[in-house]
Amino acid sequence: MSNDAEAQKPNYLSIIHNLYNSKVLRLADDIANLKEKHYGLIYEDCLCLRSVKLMPEIIKLIPNANLNDVIDSLTAQGAIKPGNDKTSIQISGGGGKRFLAIPLKKLK
Repeated sequence: MSNDAEAQKPNYLSIIHNLYNSKVLRLADDIANLKEKHYGLIYEDCLCLRSVKLMPEIIKLIPNANLNDVIDSLTAQGAIKPGNDKTSIQISGGGGKRFLAIPLKKLK
């Protein structure tokens, strides 16, 4: 892949950071209060986001974005807390939902 193609790749961590800081991402107070309207929650010093809720927001900004590119980008930046399947975590009490866990320190 050429350097030009690399330079044109979106910085998904920066996009998520901006969505988080601008309060676009509606977060639950805790896992017990997680509803369908929520994008995720803060859990164990991570911003835990449901990809099904996150991707439509990213696609508004980058229409050709896909989840694999987002995960690859976050992984390359060391911004994914790995779970059992290496890319997402489950939180007890979350009804089996999986979350992308981004350490809050990566959003500063």
